[in-house]
Amino acid sequence: MLINLAANASLPPNNSGIIDASQHHTTTHNNTVIKNYGSQNTPSGSGSDTPWLVGFLAIMGIGVALWASRFLPFITPLPLYIGGAVALIAVITLIVRRASFTTVALRKAALATTGLIGASVLTTLTMAQAQNLVNPYSLLSIADRAQSMAGNDKVLSGAPARALQLMSSGNQEYMYAFLLGALTIIFSWLTLLYYLRITLGSLLFPASSNGQQFTGPVASLNTSFVKSSWLGMLVMASLACLMPWTASPEGAEHIFSWATAAFTWLQEFIKTL
Repeated sequence: MLINLAANASLPPNNSGIIDASQHHTTTHNNTVIKNYGSQNTPSGSGSDTPWLVGFLAIMGIGVALWASRFLPFITPLPLYIGGAVALIAVITLIVRRASFTTVALRKAALATTGLIGASVLTTLTMAQAQNLVNPYSLLSIADRAQSMAGNDKVLSGAPARALQLMSSGNQEYMYAFLLGALTIIFSWLTLLYYLRITLGSLLFPASSNGQQFTGPVASLNTSFVKSSWLGMLVMASLACLMPWTASPEGAEHIFSWATAAFTWLQEFIKTL
């Protein structure tokens, strides 16, 4: 009897109540998550390799983008061809079928077509600025600099060498200028696609206003025109006007000086805390 009591005394206390409460809380939490958000796929593993993978992909992406910059002269006229052709069709449609448009729709379609023409010209000017070899911080000048330092003209095998040369000590300002130039071109094309979508949607408005039903991408185009706002188009136009200036030597110089001043102010502010 004493042996049994001693054995029972040496056993850990019964935590079944605590375990049950914990399991009940976990089950309730999981049920709430599934009810509100659906079944979630929880990633397995610690994810410690993710930063390395993201870093490698970023380096490869920059290297490939530097290699692809040589094709800028070939794609520079594309915005004028695409935007000009669609704008011409839109103008003819507005003139011929203006009676099918309401006054509000006609004005919005005219604004979208005007924006498309402006976006086509501004995108072309932005890419032309990026090819200015006189400017050492233009996209094409930076690509040539990285290529000459890397000495490898291959698309993939030379990508790390080009990107790392641009990231090396003493070349950081070229790296910032490259990122700025790439962002200006990307935003210019996004503005062009924005107006292109709305203008194409305006061509479908007379049919949709007469009860014709569209499906798929065509319906999306028509909806983009109907739901587009005047304020949104004006804001996009204003920002698009800044892109050629941003890609110019004067614009890049001002942006770098403003960024340097802001960074200096932030450092001084942190010191006072």
